[in-house]
Amino acid sequence: MKVMILYYSETGNTEKVARAVAEALEPKAEVSLRRVEEASEDLGEYELIFLGTPVHALGPAKPVREFLERLSANLEGLCFALFCTYSMAGASRTLDFMEKKLANKGAKVLGKFAVFGAFKTFFKHFKKGRPDEKDLAYAKEKAEEIFSALQR
Repeated sequence: MKVMILYYSETGNTEKVARAVAEALEPKAEVSLRRVEEASEDLGEYELIFLGTPVHALGPAKPVREFLERLSANLEGLCFALFCTYSMAGASRTLDFMEKKLANKGAKVLGKFAVFGAFKTFFKHFKKGRPDEKDLAYAKEKAEEIFSALQR
């Protein structure tokens, strides 16, 4: 089975989660890991596509939104899993936005999950040290659950 993991990451949080997902699935599938900016819109060769983003202004990051817009209007038969990293709020809204965009194009979303990520402002550091080992273990567990659901 071929799995694509696409992600956008600015601070490295979402990349850490993407790499954890890849690590969890590599023994079970042929896994490709790619930044969304480098991704082809032709995803038809993959049985499962993970798409990850940090939460920006209570939604997906701009490169992920642009990628979703570029995708074919007909994604019938493609299966996705969605994940995001966040430090304060917006995870559910971000994942729901992505799911709706994909569903409107005919894709099926098999699962979605969110993981804390650190975020630093000039004044404060939120969720310092996240994602940590426990967060990455959770991401691996969710990835394996979604992968298993596809095989049933």
